[in-house]
Amino acid sequence: MYKFTTLLLPFCFVVLSNCASDKPSTEDTVEQEASQTEQTTEAADPEPPATLNTPTVGEKEETESDADQDEETSADSKIIDHPIQPGKHSFTLQWIGWDTPGQVEVEFLSDNKYSVKGEQKGTENDDFASIDGVLIWEGNQTFQFDGEIISRVSYVNGGETCVKKGPVHFRATGKRKYWRLQEKDNCEEGNVVDYFDIYF
Repeated sequence: MYKFTTLLLPFCFVVLSNCASDKPSTEDTVEQEASQTEQTTEAADPEPPATLNTPTVGEKEETESDADQDEETSADSKIIDHPIQPGKHSFTLQWIGWDTPGQVEVEFLSDNKYSVKGEQKGTENDDFASIDGVLIWEGNQTFQFDGEIISRVSYVNGGETCVKKGPVHFRATGKRKYWRLQEKDNCEEGNVVDYFDIYF
């Protein structure tokens, strides 16, 4: 009996240690749940084609005057790790089309504030989407926007202009390469929603 117990004890220790190592920690469980929540949020909204995640608009060769302007950029904006880079960014509203992005100009103001202004125009009609106001960085991939977002789409809201006023929020989720307006309801209401996106 003594020999049997001596042999059995090491075996029990091995089995118990393996069971303990297989059990996920509370921290692992929390991380998995957060990841699943984020994936669910991403799946709920449609995405532009993958090729449009980092679109380029109006690229051109740098001229001497462009280089001079770069040198004149304030030292403050050069040393800051900007959450959004000053300069041109693509801008889309899904009703007008992801394949023909518009363009906005982002300018650093101070602290965590950036002005943003620009538009997207329809290629075959008078449809348009425009934005003009101030982005304020809140962290967690989120900007508060104060200003106006105006759109007109011929087959939405009876073709009437829709105006959204801040404060509203733009947020990037998961691996997406754009900030999406979180207040999505169109002026038509019901199930009609707008996907306004500002690309990285």
